[in-house]
Amino acid sequence: MRDAKNIVVFTGAGISASAGLRTYRGPDGLWNDAAVVKAAEAQTLRADPRLSWDHWGGMRRQIASAEATKAHLALAAAQAALPDGYSLNILTQNVDGLHAQAGSNNVIEFHGNVMKSRCTNPKCELQPFEDQAPHAKALPVCALCGHHLRPDVVLFGETVDKEKAGAARKLMKACGTLVVVGTTLEVQPAKSIVNIKKRFYSGVKTIWVNITPAGQHHWSFKEVHTGGADKVVPELLARLIPGFGSIFCCIEASKRNDSSN
Repeated sequence: MRDAKNIVVFTGAGISASAGLRTYRGPDGLWNDAAVVKAAEAQTLRADPRLSWDHWGGMRRQIASAEATKAHLALAAAQAALPDGYSLNILTQNVDGLHAQAGSNNVIEFHGNVMKSRCTNPKCELQPFEDQAPHAKALPVCALCGHHLRPDVVLFGETVDKEKAGAARKLMKACGTLVVVGTTLEVQPAKSIVNIKKRFYSGVKTIWVNITPAGQHHWSFKEVHTGGADKVVPELLARLIPGFGSIFCCIEASKRNDSSN
């Protein structure tokens, strides 16, 4: 068995569903809408940047009014209260930035962050920067080179950053406990990097958390929890990390007192 104290949490859109953000697959998934898929393609950004920005700008408005969920907050609190010898890293497919909003560190945003912008010119020295503006009236322009800006996300037809992919693979090799939350594990290349069957057979404690059954992946998980992330994740962390349960209960009680005052 691997060292179970090395925990990696791999999250998808399901962890943000209770914040009011749509998931990508399922009956009401974003990728069921052909117009949304087109707006999220790299080719569309090049040919019709206005259409692309209409989609991503609209998503920015939704995220700006959303708040980190109880599951996000539980993960951040767990990272802040890790006992000696424990590690907890987060690898997310989400582009909403809610893990960072909750206060998490050691987060790899595999597909980028829609609340950041960068230059479309690959030779430009401008670094990705925080940008919540939807840019609904005019296309944003780079202050350094004059090219258009774009959301700092991976579009259909683009590849994941090599450094992020490499860092993700290192986490997978080192982890002893892998918790998959709110994702169907169908998206490449994240699916191949996680490689859930390989983790299972190499002695990793694999845990599934989602409102839908694990389906074809069921036998690759040593634990399957079918339920909402806001309920399951805090309870799971309380079992995986010594002392976390009482710490998170105190945090929740403090927040309830603050909201009632």
